[in-house]
Amino acid sequence: MTWKCVNCGQYSDLGDCCYDCACRECDRCDKTIPFDEDISPHDVFGEDYFNKPGCSEFSDGAYIICEDCMTPAEKALNEDKS
Repeated sequence: MTWKCVNCGQYSDLGDCCYDCACRECDRCDKTIPFDEDISPHDVFGEDYFNKPGCSEFSDGAYIICEDCMTPAEKALNEDKS
């Protein structure tokens, strides 16, 4: 089944938004991140991170980042979760 994107009118199997319109920009470098390839603090630190006061984003204020912008520490934590 396909749906019409509410933003551009393109049809896709994603739902109300097509894959192109569902892309996000990296908060650190402004690079366009393909659908479902963005990295959030939840991906790196896990659910427990959000239970701490003021922990809803990365330490620099970014919320959505690309893999290229991950710090070495973030990459290590992310790999440990895999």
